[in-house]
Amino acid sequence: MAKPHLIELKGDLGLRDAGELAAKFREAIENHAAVAVATGNLGSADLSTVQLLVAAQKSAARAGKSFTL
Repeated sequence: MAKPHLIELKGDLGLRDAGELAAKFREAIENHAAVAVATGNLGSADLSTVQLLVAAQKSAARAGKSFTL
């Protein structure tokens, strides 16, 4: 299996970041068989960020792809 595409989340993420984060997840899922999200440098995240992570995982699963934290 190929190495997953890595998305690193940093700092404090919230609603103001949701559009950019959603686009980043969508592009990664469309272009890679496996996506991994690193959260080690994430300061805080609000509910919109958590919802995007859950939605991205569901989208990847429907596409037969891997999406992990």
